[in-house]
Amino acid sequence: MKKNKEETLRNALESPNPSTRLRAALAVGSDPHLDLSEVLVARYAEEPDFYVREMLTWALIQRPSNALLNELRTQLRNPLPQARAQTLHIFSKLAGFAPLEIWNLISEDELHSPDTDVAMAAWRAAVAVAPQDQYPRLVRSLITQLDRAEPAAHKALARAFLSLGQEATAALEELSSPLARAMLLTMDSMDSGDQENISAAQRVRNAGRFVE
Repeated sequence: MKKNKEETLRNALESPNPSTRLRAALAVGSDPHLDLSEVLVARYAEEPDFYVREMLTWALIQRPSNALLNELRTQLRNPLPQARAQTLHIFSKLAGFAPLEIWNLISEDELHSPDTDVAMAAWRAAVAVAPQDQYPRLVRSLITQLDRAEPAAHKALARAFLSLGQEATAALEELSSPLARAMLLTMDSMDSGDQENISAAQRVRNAGRFVE
């Protein structure tokens, strides 16, 4: 019976209908007797629907294990950026399960990835699992990303710096560069929700790209 159910769900996860795939992922995550993590991991690497990917993530984090971490680790070498970004997204959800193990899996390649989605996912995961004594190293790594042009990346980087607290603020203040000042403005704005300061930060940042 279990084998038949697993086969049915495997087929459903490959359905051309996203609603069918979503229901299949929900069913897998809801049944503690099923062991289809390998199928879920393979599926999210190419799943085009955002909501299905989120359900696949939910299903995977229901039963965290070292075996799951090993399966996820292989996806960091996947040539598809989506596979790497989604893996890092899942790592951030598993931060409470194995923070040190996950921290050791996140390399500079992910933190500095030219793919924006991969880099942003890496920043979120890294700040979620970094040991406090590694904050200086992480801050130094993230500072090298200040010249990211995409607004989404700039805001994601600001959120990462905010999560790292005074360690990040002090390092940015020491730089005294236009890009660092723009980041500090954005961080202040995100704390206060001040749209005027966000616009000012964007102007400072854009100017800094030409004078540095």
